[in-house]
Amino acid sequence: SASPMLKDQTCTLMKDSIRTFDNVTYRTWLDECEFVVSMDCSQSKQFAVTVKGQAGKRTVRVYTPLQNYYKLYDVKKDSASLTVYNSFDQQQGPDYVLTPGKPAIRLDMLHNTRYHEAHQIFMHDGVVNVVLPKENIRVAFDGHYLKITTSPLFAGKTCGLCGNQDQEFYPEFLDPGMVNLAPNLTAFRDSYSLHNCTDPNPCHDDVCDVDAMAHQRRSPKFLSAGKSEKKSTTYPRFKTLVIRREKEICFSKFPVYECRNGEKPIETQTTDVEIACLRGKILPIARIWANQAEWQIVLQAAHMKTTETLRYEQPARCSA
Repeated sequence: SASPMLKDQTCTLMKDSIRTFDNVTYRTWLDECEFVVSMDCSQSKQFAVTVKGQAGKRTVRVYTPLQNYYKLYDVKKDSASLTVYNSFDQQQGPDYVLTPGKPAIRLDMLHNTRYHEAHQIFMHDGVVNVVLPKENIRVAFDGHYLKITTSPLFAGKTCGLCGNQDQEFYPEFLDPGMVNLAPNLTAFRDSYSLHNCTDPNPCHDDVCDVDAMAHQRRSPKFLSAGKSEKKSTTYPRFKTLVIRREKEICFSKFPVYECRNGEKPIETQTTDVEIACLRGKILPIARIWANQAEWQIVLQAAHMKTTETLRYEQPARCSA
């Protein structure tokens, strides 16, 4: 069980800054792209929360272990919209409208779930709440601010813009591989962008980094890295590796780094990647997932049986 020292951790995404689970606040800029705010990056992949859009126009998606996700949008003082999607991005049921005082919508795709374990979504005081009781996750969103609360079970296991909640403010800006520190805040943010999308960053690193990185003084390398590089260097994107073979399609169970189309890796690191190959009847579905992998992580892959392990050269940087 979790040590008594640990209590529930909260991360808050504000208008143009984020306070991480470990209480580091840094400025950032979210606009057109969709970003992973927080995600269980351990093998069990219990949840993921993404956000898209500037404050007031934001859309939030909450991914659950049931392979479905809840999309929250048009959040106003007295109403909000909710749509439920399955793992193939197909809408399940109607568009729900949430209003304050309405009983919680209980959602669950599994038939044997006990009533108190069902996911609940309700609106209270202008805030939409999504509660996943079994996973110990609570998401609160009012259209501007997004607050994610997790239990100590996730200590050191999350990645995303909210950090890894390991109770330390020092290694806060880890990339999705949970090993390397990002060279600067823009690179940190971009490593969690989905759909191969890049937002501009009007708040340039020199300005943004100063506040956030004050915590990271022990790592001067972190501050100077990435400043002097030529602009043609880019950071790889984080995606599911897809290998198309004659009679099967294989997916990396967990996302890896890949250079964007037409870019070449500059520095690489050899890693062992578990892959799951699909063939036969499920091939048509695998093709859909393979196409979707261009713009979203194939979360289903985490639950598949590993069929082989590949050596893969993960790029640290790419050149355009």
